[in-house]
Amino acid sequence: MILDTKTIQRIKQIPIEQVLYTVKFRHIGDKLASRCIFHNEKKASFYVYLKTNSWFCFGGCHEGGDVIKLIQKLSDINFVDACNYLKKYL
Repeated sequence: MILDTKTIQRIKQIPIEQVLYTVKFRHIGDKLASRCIFHNEKKASFYVYLKTNSWFCFGGCHEGGDVIKLIQKLSDINFVDACNYLKKYL
């Protein structure tokens, strides 16, 4: 599959909770909450916003983004490699 603009847009629509299938989330309205997957903490500060398919950590990371940025951060890889990894969810 070629990594063109249309493919990137499709990749950005992959539900974050599908990619983070091992993370235990709790529903809070139209959000999902969990302890952050990037640092150790005692309470939930990692939120997935279902309407925008985006995430944000209000804890130690204080950053967020789309599913591509999540995989970049999680795997310490570049944009193209993250997109290629996520293609399996299409």
